[in-house]
Amino acid sequence: RATIAPYLDHHPSGLAVLGSLFGPDGWSTVGPDDITAMLSALSESFEYVIVDTPGSVNNLVAAALQSSDLIVLVTSRDVSSVKDARATVSILDSWGIPRDRVRLCINDSTHSPTVSALEVERVVGLTATATLPYDRQVEMALQTGAPVVLDAQHGKFAEGVASMAQLISGAGDEPRRRASLLSAIGLGRRAI
Repeated sequence: RATIAPYLDHHPSGLAVLGSLFGPDGWSTVGPDDITAMLSALSESFEYVIVDTPGSVNNLVAAALQSSDLIVLVTSRDVSSVKDARATVSILDSWGIPRDRVRLCINDSTHSPTVSALEVERVVGLTATATLPYDRQVEMALQTGAPVVLDAQHGKFAEGVASMAQLISGAGDEPRRRASLLSAIGLGRRAI
């Protein structure tokens, strides 16, 4: 834990982020056992450890997914993303990861999706646990770097993120506070 702590960036909301290493060789010295050890150490300090993986699977992503309690598979409603999500489910199945550890989240990232939500569920083989609705404010947040759940708390996307976080955390019907990014997404005070 002490080795990781200096590399965490702290957001005023209380969120701590371990950012990506810079450069193409940034992760070249990191192996699957390092990922597993890092996630274990972080889980001792934080109630929630969220890993944003790339869309492709390599041995580091595999280590992160296999050591996870819960996997949220996010896909958008376009043909290539749905195909990739189906391939990911097949990989998870081949690793013996039970389907009850996998949640499907549909991100409506465009105003005109090409595939229906029902078709996404049918092709991927999972029922969507959450949907993140299209919201113009996301594009603006990406440009400004401001978290959309703070900058546009009452927007459709922010509400979708809060609902998804409540489902994941088991918060269910607890009232949502808007005091911080973490409470806005239903994760309380300890997350990375």
